Amino acid sequence: EPHNIKYWCLGNEMDGPWQTGHKPADEYGHLADECAKAMKQIDPSIELVLCGSSNTGMATFPQWEATTLDWAYNSVDYISLHSYYGNRFNDTANFLAQSDDMEQFIKTVIATCDFVKAKKRSKKNINLSFDEWNVWYAWYRDDGIAEGLFAAKMIHRFLRDWKAFGFSYVCFFQPVNEGAIRVTPFASRLTSMGEAMRLMKGHVGGVPADLNQIPREAFVTDAPDGSRYLTAYNFSTKETKSFALPLGARRNVVTSELLVPNGLVSGCRYTRRPGDVRIENGKLVFALPPASQTAVRVK
Repeated sequence: EPHNIKYWCLGNEMDGPWQTGHKPADEYGHLADECAKAMKQIDPSIELVLCGSSNTGMATFPQWEATTLDWAYNSVDYISLHSYYGNRFNDTANFLAQSDDMEQFIKTVIATCDFVKAKKRSKKNINLSFDEWNVWYAWYRDDGIAEGLFAAKMIHRFLRDWKAFGFSYVCFFQPVNEGAIRVTPFASRLTSMGEAMRLMKGHVGGVPADLNQIPREAFVTDAPDGSRYLTAYNFSTKETKSFALPLGARRNVVTSELLVPNGLVSGCRYTRRPGDVRIENGKLVFALPPASQTAVRVK
């Protein structure tokens, strides 16, 4: 048997002139459509990803999506999104505001997919494959707390909105020395982004709770063992934020961890501390200092 690969990307960032094989949207869309048809003749069970725009700054965005989908809508299953952000000028407020660009990017691609769907009178939906995202800082500066906050907001948003956004895949690209893990010749450590991801790992295998009762800065899952895992972040760099998250019948705090920054400029780190939480009237109550993150498990 071959490797039995079921998911294929039809090229990578083909809108970019830096790519070998770069083509205008019309040529790429036609080629992708023909390749998709041929591939599915061999194996109808495979799922195919059409190249979307490399980033929102491309002059061809979102016309690239409209043109390529016009060709290949009925032959592919997903369209890709790539997005990288950076705090190049060490301006924390400006950098954190870039998270809104990601949401607008997603909404624009969804709207374009819906337009092509309506144009073709199709009943088929094209899902999104957000197969590259990261905060790139390693080329020009040391990481800091802002990157960890940005990652926390991105991951919480992906978890909360994956169904509304039609996500099937979200991939954090290039985690080593350009993301979550910093490796040197004699040591390694988690960056602030890695610390955010470490807290989120506790949601793996859980089922999302009723998010209508949960603020957007938090996420809650129920584990198979009956415990509830809660994460939250404070996106403000100046003010404390209070939370009161529902627990159901759970009354015992199993673990509680707080990530507190030692500053906000490049090179600052999170310090791990026990979380200061309490249970009141069936809710987990706590306050997060500025730019901090927390994870709590109750049972």
